[in-house]
Amino acid sequence: MAKTKTAFVPVVKITAHKDYIAIELFATKSVNKKLTLSFDHPGCFGQLVHGLQDQLGVSKEALALLARVGKSRDSIGDIDCFKSGDGDLSFGWIGGGCKLVKIDAGNQLGSSTYIAPTAKDVIVIPNDFPAGAKAIIDKK
Repeated sequence: MAKTKTAFVPVVKITAHKDYIAIELFATKSVNKKLTLSFDHPGCFGQLVHGLQDQLGVSKEALALLARVGKSRDSIGDIDCFKSGDGDLSFGWIGGGCKLVKIDAGNQLGSSTYIAPTAKDVIVIPNDFPAGAKAIIDKK
């Protein structure tokens, strides 16, 4: 059964609207063995969350879209979820603290080892998609 916490403040939040996910980062500094951020790691071109169950909040709607992420032939994906060396799942993305991604048919956004996260891997949160992003998507 999925864990649901309404007062949970995640380090990273993923929500969905139509065929889009919004990834929002609520941290500015890396945390050893938990969070690697490009802000304080020069040369790093993305963000990485190590161990998801206490840091990553994902709505049910976003989980459904993440299950549709296709694998590429690359060792890294635009958005990615994979088992790290210690066996825990890690989630990462190329880009800054906020990212809007369209998950359409035939996409190859994940790496060759992409694993779709499930409700048991994350904290399930309400689907409160950012209003500004929703307005842009709805104009299309």
